[in-house]
Amino acid sequence: MDDYTCHCNCTDSSGAVVDLNKRSDFQFGEVVTFGYSKICASQMLISEDGLSARKKDPAQFYAHGVVYGERPVKGVTEFELEIVGYGSGWSGTVKIGLVQLTDDKELTVNDVPRYSPDAAGYCVWCADKLYNNLQVIKAESSYGEHSLDSLRAGSRVGLRLDSNGCLMFLVNGHSQGIAIKNVSKGHKLYIVVDHYANCIETRITRAVVLVGVRRLQDLCLEVLRKIIPISSLHRVPLPQQLLHKLNLLYL
Repeated sequence: MDDYTCHCNCTDSSGAVVDLNKRSDFQFGEVVTFGYSKICASQMLISEDGLSARKKDPAQFYAHGVVYGERPVKGVTEFELEIVGYGSGWSGTVKIGLVQLTDDKELTVNDVPRYSPDAAGYCVWCADKLYNNLQVIKAESSYGEHSLDSLRAGSRVGLRLDSNGCLMFLVNGHSQGIAIKNVSKGHKLYIVVDHYANCIETRITRAVVLVGVRRLQDLCLEVLRKIIPISSLHRVPLPQQLLHKLNLLYL
């Protein structure tokens, strides 16, 4: 029987050989083009440069920790943060997702929820569940290979929204799979980070919005989708993460 395991190697910027079977496809570099908005929950402090968010009194308040990206996201969006401050007096930690607004509405402090997973218009990854309240009917489902509650200081969590409206989350650069598809277009979308319970402080490590730009990887996967029948997917010599993304294109 043919061996269809991918044995492809390449070199990174230092010249070292990288095994594509072991490499994450979403190791984000530190490029930040926008920070946190100054519109935030009452218990949050945003740094002057907008890159960090910190709770004022984490020992007294486990909630009231919602902050937002400072501008709406469009096209391909890549966002990642690092947990800088972590406590131990509560149960639970950071939550991350999107909030959807109509085009004629702006973010205001009056709209900031106490607890993001229950808020209308929000889609938030919380622990090991996804709370999708973007539609009228709220949906709750299991999500992720890791629970966010297992993260500690130094851990990174992020999201990626592609040009087709597919949203995925990442932990330390590793995709947790597609969370939702067809995120509503024609609405404003803001990134939301909820500094819940033990999450005291975060720092943005990547915040990039690519409007009208598509990744070469995505274009190549679309070509493969057109020429490879779904029954032959298991024979394609690609790393498992890319096979997973290719399989989603058939749905």
